[in-house]
Amino acid sequence: MKALSVVKVKVIIKSSVKLNTILKNIQVSSDAKHKLLIEYDTGDVNDSHTLAPMALQTKKILGAESLKVLAGKGYHTGEELEQCQGNDITTYVSPKAPATKDTDLYPIADFTYDPDENLYACPQGNQMRTNGKWYHHSDSRLKAKSTYRFQRYTTPACKSCKSRHLCTKSKTNGRYIDRSEYADIIEANALRVNANPDYYRNKRFSFWLGEICQKN
Repeated sequence: MKALSVVKVKVIIKSSVKLNTILKNIQVSSDAKHKLLIEYDTGDVNDSHTLAPMALQTKKILGAESLKVLAGKGYHTGEELEQCQGNDITTYVSPKAPATKDTDLYPIADFTYDPDENLYACPQGNQMRTNGKWYHHSDSRLKAKSTYRFQRYTTPACKSCKSRHLCTKSKTNGRYIDRSEYADIIEANALRVNANPDYYRNKRFSFWLGEICQKN
């Protein structure tokens, strides 16, 4: 199995007339062993939608049956990870931290998911269940590209829980957990990264103006 790094390049282009500085994104894949560039692509595509296309094209160029891909958290989306998994591409993409401003409340890591029962156990041991309905999440800034499905897990125990103030600031509704349709793939990727910190760190490279510099 071959390993490679997928990273972002920022190229500075200066206009010969106005001398304005313009930043462009160039997606580049390199062989982690030999530090050779394999594939690149330019454009204004957001990083979060380039992991799978770059990995698939790199795999095709190398003629590899399987591939290991390392990338930064800017490339981390469930849909991209799923596409890689479906094409025999093992990802080591730096996980994103949960987006929350309520640092004084129980973090999502304190809620344990049981895949066999399809439920969460809250820090107080109460079971949080879903009604089985799939909801759609979308980010208007990225239009349809960011749409994904999720199920919501809740528990009526929130109403009488003595630790409610440690779990939610809502005065009417209790705490809920939204689980993405890509959650299993996202969690598997995170386990690989956390289990191989040196493997991930030692094989990352940064590219600036076409020059390669290994990060120690």
